[in-house]
Amino acid sequence: MHSKANSIIQPSLTGLSKPSGTGNYNSFQFNTLGDSIPLFFFLWRRRVKISERLLNICDAAEKYCPPSLSEKNYPETIIDLVIFHRLHLHMDPKLAKRCYNLLKSAFVDWNEVRVSVIRDIQIGLRKSFDSLALAVFIKDFLEFVHKELREISLENLQEENLGEIRTFLKNIKGMHSSTIDMVLMRFKDHPIMPLSPDMEKLLVKLSLAKSRETRDRKEKRFYELLGPQKALQVHHYLLYYTDVREKMKEKVELPPELSSGKRKKPAAKAKASNKTGTGKKAGKGAPVAAGKK
Repeated sequence: MHSKANSIIQPSLTGLSKPSGTGNYNSFQFNTLGDSIPLFFFLWRRRVKISERLLNICDAAEKYCPPSLSEKNYPETIIDLVIFHRLHLHMDPKLAKRCYNLLKSAFVDWNEVRVSVIRDIQIGLRKSFDSLALAVFIKDFLEFVHKELREISLENLQEENLGEIRTFLKNIKGMHSSTIDMVLMRFKDHPIMPLSPDMEKLLVKLSLAKSRETRDRKEKRFYELLGPQKALQVHHYLLYYTDVREKMKEKVELPPELSSGKRKKPAAKAKASNKTGTGKKAGKGAPVAAGKK
């Protein structure tokens, strides 16, 4: 005998069905479960919990992101965006913006950066914890562009299709996948929220995405849920607490909205002490340690 509950439509985000409009992440719609009332309320409560988690992440991302990470203030050329985004893979937004401005003010243009020695490029990145790797990437990136196009500009790349742009950027040594997706999002209106592998794992851990879904599918769903501005903010917020956090010598704690909420198991040491009786006051008849009366 088939239950009507079997006719549940697959939700878009682990229990959340597609919202009524782009960027309207506050109005999740729930599917009808027929006469299966207990199952309906179980899934309803689960969906509400997940939607609240996503709302909390969006609110935290909005507070976290400075004005430089708004749509209107984001870099307007592909070269600027690649370098700007790369800085955000190594540091928090405020420091990234400061380093970006230092590079722009210390050199006449990106071509001067290209012909400069690594040590000079590092000066503008001195406050980052990985200035050498950053300087090497920036110089190699600019050298690649100049070698391929005989100029320091990628504006003509915007005329190409998504596949050709992706292929060109993938050929650049050290280019991060989320940077490529950000270029496509910003300059080709590709409706995605860029996700790195670490960001993807975190969203699955938080039950906001499914592991069996492709990354491309996840990116499109989050963009549909959040809209361009929120997607940009959430991307940078998650980027800091995944990719940037992994590079830090001193790890920062995850904020509550990015914590799975699972309780840690009691330490094995504590269990062992209970079994042996250590840590308890010795009662009458308890053995006295050698050398003590």
